[in-house]
Amino acid sequence: MATVPTVPRWCEALLRRTVPSGLALQSLLGDLEAEAQERASRVGSRAAERWLRRESRALALRYAWARITRYLAARESLGDFPRPRSSPMNSLLQDALYGLRSLRST
Repeated sequence: MATVPTVPRWCEALLRRTVPSGLALQSLLGDLEAEAQERASRVGSRAAERWLRRESRALALRYAWARITRYLAARESLGDFPRPRSSPMNSLLQDALYGLRSLRST
């Protein structure tokens, strides 16, 4: 008999750390388990468990990235976030030109 996939403890802890607590988190965990059970009946429990772990990591990364960007936007709007003096592309171009000058002089 196939095992019923559930969200592993480490995935649940990761989601609890990144997803805002409350109904959104409980709903998300419930939806993940329901989808994993549906997948288990179609593709097998091992594939469903792999999907569940992969999807949990992806969701945690999305929520963490959203939290980071909101934090940085808030800091920037307050004016205490240092702005770069030049863009990364300008720095890369300056480094490339310096390298070419160095090669030409040798």
